[in-house]
Amino acid sequence: MVQPWVAAEYGAGPVISGLLAMIMINGSARAIYSPSMFSALGQIVPRDEIARASAMSSSVWQGAMIAGPLLGGLIYGLYGVGVAAIVYVGLMVLGGTGSLRLTPKPPVEQTERRSMKQDLTLGIRFIFSRPVILGALSLDLFAVLFGGVVALLPVFAHDILHVGESGLGLLRAAMSIGSVSMMAFLSWKPIGKHAGRYMLWSVAGFGVCMLAFSASTVFALSVAILIIAGSFDAVSVVVRHTILQLETPEDMKGRVAAANTMFISSSNELGAVESGIAAKLFGTVPSVVLGGMMTLLVVGIVAWKNPKLRQMHMK
Repeated sequence: MVQPWVAAEYGAGPVISGLLAMIMINGSARAIYSPSMFSALGQIVPRDEIARASAMSSSVWQGAMIAGPLLGGLIYGLYGVGVAAIVYVGLMVLGGTGSLRLTPKPPVEQTERRSMKQDLTLGIRFIFSRPVILGALSLDLFAVLFGGVVALLPVFAHDILHVGESGLGLLRAAMSIGSVSMMAFLSWKPIGKHAGRYMLWSVAGFGVCMLAFSASTVFALSVAILIIAGSFDAVSVVVRHTILQLETPEDMKGRVAAANTMFISSSNELGAVESGIAAKLFGTVPSVVLGGMMTLLVVGIVAWKNPKLRQMHMK
């Protein structure tokens, strides 16, 4: 948001260096923040309310992803970059101060001595030893890796749907709108029985939406499809978070959450790379078709090879 102002004042060099530094710092902070919040949620919320809490937490996050850029742009346009930066820092301090009011709980004691190498790989080894957790993570990982279309939205907006910047903005926001709506519903009506089946069907529905989006040449229909895709994705995210909370012991939650953050975060970037390469090789529309078909294939393989996930209930 502030890079045009910095570029005008100091040139492009400081902009690039500053952006890279901020991205690195932000990534490092998220590497600590995400596992910590995941572990804290399991300690704060009763077990029978985990599904509802996961949905509420995810909906707040998605809502902030929509509202943040809108409010930031509005403040920047009305009052300038200085006020926007002050508001941003103030909100961060306010959020951090609120977290300090949480009553800390003593850490779970380590019952066995482990080497550093064992500690570094413990979370990964635990995930691979739990078929339900491994299946849930694999579904989300490969669905994002193959089925994501976000990186290609500018091409669809310009070359296929023939809409301007405002249309592209609506396309980008559509999935988040669907996600927030579904997560708000799930916080009121959480999934209990047949959670594994719901997750499998939701990822399959996401793949079907990608196929439908690739065939659409009508802007309103494309937006509606992306909203539905976001709703399906929300079900998958909430079920995955809830499974991780319920199936992971307290002394492993930080490690499992760190591994989950690493895989899911990297799959977003790798998915964008995959989309670009596939679009270069096969064309924009065929690459999305391929991604949707690969997503459906992954769902079929996981459902076939992982009956425990298919029969999973969240209690």
